[in-house]
Amino acid sequence: MSNNPVQEKLIERNELISKVEIKNNELNKIKNDIQKLDNWLYSDCKHEWEYHRESSFEMSYYKCKICSCFQSDISKKENN
Repeated sequence: MSNNPVQEKLIERNELISKVEIKNNELNKIKNDIQKLDNWLYSDCKHEWEYHRESSFEMSYYKCKICSCFQSDISKKENN
């Protein structure tokens, strides 16, 4: 290492930025894998809908007892 503290901090900063980029890529891949699984569930599950409402302030939805997806998510998928 050089004796220049500014140069050392710049190198450390760049290494950390690189690590963040790698982690972000890993995170994006995981999110993509989850989306693929969700798509599979939406299309292949034999949905059993039940009324679902988190609180009296929330909108009401129907949620599948099997895969836990919401009926509103299904309609969004069908429209895409």
